[in-house]
Parts: sequence; structure tokens; C-alpha cells
Amino acid sequence: MSLYSFTPLQTDHFPLLLQWLTAPHVHKSWDPQIEWNEKLVAEKYRPYVAGYKLVNGKKQPIHAFVIGFEEKPIGYIQLYEAILFPRQGYLLEEQLPAELAPYKLAAIDLFLGEPSVLGKGHGARAIEQFLQEHAQSRFDGCIVDPEIENWAAIRTYEKAGFVHVKQLYIGAQVLELMLKPC
Repeated sequence: MSLYSFTPLQTDHFPLLLQWLTAPHVHKSWDPQIEWNEKLVAEKYRPYVAGYKLVNGKKQPIHAFVIGFEEKPIGYIQLYEAILFPRQGYLLEEQLPAELAPYKLAAIDLFLGEPSVLGKGHGARAIEQFLQEHAQSRFDGCIVDPEIENWAAIRTYEKAGFVHVKQLYIGAQVLELMLKPC
């Protein structure tokens, strides 16, 4: 039995996304430099609804979903092939151990937007189910790179089976590169 549902992102989700993106617990780690409004949410996420994100002028596939629990939306998750999306401040292929080079790696980004579900294990369980349903048959593994100060995210990824690969020092920022085999 599936605990969580993953509904493809639609334009009618944009008001909910705006609510979540402006919630203090999400805003501090998800594009904190942006002051979100209806127009910005639509500009950024409308291509995701169509299944792509522009990367250096080229459409790259991205799969965006609203996470549901007990028929209520609780968060957002996106999945994409890691190598197609340059990381902010580093090249992924230069940071991975040599034995991972032939892997086809997914990357995910997510947040739980509903404060009532925080701290109850939903993040780790949703990640595990999501990867089984959407990544396991297409990828060899999945990476994430939360900021080192985001201990809640790191702990959630650990509970979901991710292991530490290395810390990355990008200017004043320190990221924790983590991997989970699919």
C-alpha cells in the first residue's frame, strides 16, 4: 500500500506553491534570495508543468510533483537527470568518485510545505517511495546536495538511505554531497 501520492505539478497548484515557498521553514532553504509572488511562481514553474527547465537555452527534462498524504498536499518534489543540470558553483562530474562516473544519476529536490507534517518522518518515507516509483527503473542512483547547515534535510536523507560522499566548499557555502543507490 502506498502511503504517499505524487501528482504531476499543474498550474492550479501554483497558489499552494506560493503559500509553501513563502512559509518561513521553506523560504530559508529554497531560493531564499527570491521574494516569491504569483508572477514569479508562474514564471519559474510553468515550464516544469510542461516537463522541462531551460538550461543554457536548452530544454532539459524535469519531473515535478506535489506530494500528497492522506489525500492532502503536503509538499513538492522534483526529479531530473543530475548531469543535465549544472550544479550551482561546481561540476558534478568533477566531484564524484571515479567508481560513480559510469552511473546514470538522478537528482531530487524537495520540501514539505505543510508545517503540521514536519518532524514526523514523512520526508524520508516519501523520498523512499518516490524513488521506488519514479527513479529505480531509470537510474542507478540519486544524489542530493543540501547545505551543511540544513541538518534537518541531511538527517532526512540519511533516514531515506542516502550516504555521505563528500563536503563541497563553494565560496562561503558548504554542501553535503550525498548518494543513494537505486
